[in-house]
Amino acid sequence: GDAFAPAFRETIEQLTKLGIQIWVIEQVPPYLGDIPSGLAKAVYFGRDPKALERPYQEVEARRKPTSDIFDAFRKQKSVSFIDPADMFCPEKEQCLVEIDGRALYRDSNHLSVHGALWSQDLFNPLFSAIFP
Repeated sequence: GDAFAPAFRETIEQLTKLGIQIWVIEQVPPYLGDIPSGLAKAVYFGRDPKALERPYQEVEARRKPTSDIFDAFRKQKSVSFIDPADMFCPEKEQCLVEIDGRALYRDSNHLSVHGALWSQDLFNPLFSAIFP
């Protein structure tokens, strides 16, 4: 809610004063319903599981309040951002819900083990910075 912006700003300021390099992991593309359940129903009823995917613009609209707060810090040298949408929404079109017939989510906005393992390369820039 409204407390996030000042708390985030204060946290960034305090960590920056300490000389700490900050990495912010943005929210995975959120969905409105339970993805594993939706995929199971799609398979059971012979529907296309891709119908559960959401357009990138819709996902961005849902993440906008937080993204707007982050925007103030994107050019700050001490803050780096990792955006899962870069991987989950190829070419910024549709956002994926499954890979190889397996759900990327365990509910509407938390990754499944499969989703976490599938997307682990997102963290390469972070690990490269820590272990050059």
